[in-house]
Formats: sequence, C-alpha cells, structure tokens
Amino acid sequence: MKLAEIKEGKVLNTIIADSVIDGYIKCPASVGIGFNYDGENFTDNRAIPEPTKKTIYSKFSFKKLFTFEEWATIKASDDAIVLSFIEDFIIADYLDLEHEDLVFALNHLVSIKLMSQSRIDDILG
Repeated sequence: MKLAEIKEGKVLNTIIADSVIDGYIKCPASVGIGFNYDGENFTDNRAIPEPTKKTIYSKFSFKKLFTFEEWATIKASDDAIVLSFIEDFIIADYLDLEHEDLVFALNHLVSIKLMSQSRIDDILG
C-alpha cells in the first residue's frame, strides 16, 4: 500500500509499505509529494509546467508550417537570398526556428513582400 507523510496539509513524502507506519496515512497510488491534504482528500496543486516552445523541426514538419501557396511562391522566387534559403533547406537535416540564418531568411521573405510579417511571426511563434 502507498502511504503519505503529511505536514501542515502537504504531502512531504510517500512510501510503499505492507502496513501503516506511525506518522504516515494511507493514500491513493496517484498521490505525490507536494499534494495538499485536507484531512480527508488529496489534491494535486503542483504547478503545471508551461509547454516548451518547439523550435527544432524536420524538413517535412517545417514545410507544413507554410500553406501550399506560400511554399510555391517561395520556391518560384529568383531572389538570391531565397534561393540560398531553399538550398539550405534541401541540404539540412533539421531546421531550428531560433537559428539566426533561418530567422534572417524568413524576415527577408517579408522585406521582398513574399510573406506578411504576421505570418512569419506565426511561424516563428
């Protein structure tokens, strides 16, 4: 059975034991350190971690950040920086949205009016 050590309404420790031990009370298997205990019920009040921002993408996943029309427009460009971006895309193993060269290339798409700043902001998160 699972037992919890409680101090001032908080679970300080949990253990597995064959019988109740002094200073511990029975608790559900889902109870963990940091849970609240009101004398009757356990509640999980631990902070839920913020999801981390994804910045590393496979080439396929990166391409899916764009609409078909956006990607076709990019590929049809004869701009030297865009052509270099496409070349880098082809040879890359993955793309990192925080890499300065990629950020530069995406912002360049705005400067030559292939994409809007709001769309690039959406892509970069």
